[in-house]
Amino acid sequence: MKKIYKCKNGIIIIIPDGAEIDFELIATASAVINPLDDLTKRQRQIIEMVLNGDSNKVIANELYISIGTVKRIIYNAYKILGVNSRVELIRLVNAYNY
Repeated sequence: MKKIYKCKNGIIIIIPDGAEIDFELIATASAVINPLDDLTKRQRQIIEMVLNGDSNKVIANELYISIGTVKRIIYNAYKILGVNSRVELIRLVNAYNY
């Protein structure tokens, strides 16, 4: 489980449970890492469609790929982002104000 914090300086941090925290480093942080940057171009494309409310079927039809491929790409993107559902994905994206 990961916890997302938004600091006074506007910096957002994600801390896994049990992780040691360097508060001095956090207080002086000057950049936010976008977790979506770790996704492939295709994963970002499909995640954006998910965020727009498109169903797996709609995504598959628009991109001319199978529903199974859509599900696999979404699953792999979720693993990278550390989420398990569309709701968690939306919460993550909202935490970053995208």
